[in-house]
Amino acid sequence: MRLIHYPDVFDLQASVINDPEGNIRSAIARYPLGAIVNGIAIFQGKRDARTLPDGVDARYLLGIVKNVSANNEGLKIIAASPPHDVARDILAFPPPELPIVEAIASTPLFGAEGNLLQGPGLHGGDRLWLQPDAHLRALDVPEAPDATDVTVARAFLSDELLCDFPLVDDGDRAHAIAALLLPFARRLIDGPTPLHVVEAPSAGSGKGLFSNLVSLIATGRPCDGRTLPVGSRPESSTSRQTSAMRAALVPPFCQGKSSRSSSAGK
Repeated sequence: MRLIHYPDVFDLQASVINDPEGNIRSAIARYPLGAIVNGIAIFQGKRDARTLPDGVDARYLLGIVKNVSANNEGLKIIAASPPHDVARDILAFPPPELPIVEAIASTPLFGAEGNLLQGPGLHGGDRLWLQPDAHLRALDVPEAPDATDVTVARAFLSDELLCDFPLVDDGDRAHAIAALLLPFARRLIDGPTPLHVVEAPSAGSGKGLFSNLVSLIATGRPCDGRTLPVGSRPESSTSRQTSAMRAALVPPFCQGKSSRSSSAGK
């Protein structure tokens, strides 16, 4: 791999290319940046291999750039991952002008200032990169919801999404709704937020289904469920839990068995 500093790309003409008035250089500058850089790389390669024709001038470089631009000659640009050393160095010594990104989201959510983030790309103030899922439809969210909007939204959460879960009481229902809303409102809260525990007295009550519901709404993917080994050392369990929380795209859930008579989300 060869690295070429673009601002110095035409310094070649001072020592190798005859273009005293810079006319050919101006013509080259009209081509796409990729064609110019690749053309310079080809020229330098031929110069290093001593295969340049005698008496070469700027028109020869112009011809190479023109051919590269027309895809008749030169390097083909393909997608490639950066070398591991480069990625590691940037993480260890990030350039001060490099924007900080703390999270990547695939669904719209609210920023710290209360604004709804919907546009794709970097949202610098919230240190968030938003890459909306291609299957999402455009949201129609009123700037100032009225009482009817609130009633309809609350009925959808309580009477449609959660109607089939055997929640014990209103407190459990409130915790379940909070778990659904938290991924979208987390940046509005300057401080810690609860870790939700989903518990039930028996298997098949809906613990996993509820966890998947929250994850699907927030990320478009099912919950990444993991089981901690029974009887493992406390420090091992703590390490596994910490790793899972750091990697979580939504606030993590804990599932367990309860002595209560039916399923409860807390």
